[in-house]
Amino acid sequence: MIITKIVEVVSFLVALFYSVKNYRLTKGMSDIWLYVSLAMLSAVIVSFMRIIKEVFSFGEFEIIKMELIPLIIVFFLAATITVRKEGGLPKIIHVTNEVDRPTGIEHELKRGHIYLKKEEQPKASFEKFVDEISGGLQGLCITRMKPARIKEEYKLKKTQIVWLTEMETSEELTVSPQLEQLLRRITDFVDESRDSVILLDGIDYLIYHNNFRRVLHFLHRLEDKIAMSNSRLIIFISPLTIEEQE
Repeated sequence: MIITKIVEVVSFLVALFYSVKNYRLTKGMSDIWLYVSLAMLSAVIVSFMRIIKEVFSFGEFEIIKMELIPLIIVFFLAATITVRKEGGLPKIIHVTNEVDRPTGIEHELKRGHIYLKKEEQPKASFEKFVDEISGGLQGLCITRMKPARIKEEYKLKKTQIVWLTEMETSEELTVSPQLEQLLRRITDFVDESRDSVILLDGIDYLIYHNNFRRVLHFLHRLEDKIAMSNSRLIIFISPLTIEEQE
């Protein structure tokens, strides 16, 4: 009997581990796994109290009679989602500067991958984007800068350049900072493209008009779409406008 209770404690310790790990993976979107972790901690305490009762023959306590089966079900749910998040989502590559490549982004961008580039001005990001479309990829650039300026500076004639702005104009392609509309624009492009690259500039602008958690959730949804496509995504972020924790 005591062995069964020890196995129970160990099981809930493992459950607590997965729950805390899953909370760390998803805390930017939801605190639900915080409460699951607390439930698992409660289960560990109750199970441990049962062992103490068995060994020292303490009297009955109502809390020791607590039903733990629902918590076991939550454990399997926590473990399943944790494994899926760590193994099923595309890898985000945090780019570091390379000596032989001035852009700081690896020479060949891999399909289904997201590349994060931190720089005060998106010069290297745009240069890599132009390099990729010059090599034959279809390109979509979503930027806070006026498209006419980018077309002139980088000699782009056919590439889609979309202005991320609240303004409406017939002179340029525009998209508002509404996340659903932006996701739809990117999804449509990816679905219609055979082999493509996307540059997303303006994360700070999106956070300003929405909030950090909603933008983070938007990026997670975008991850799934990129992972299942023949596209690549370059995200430019300025360290001057984004908090270090974010």
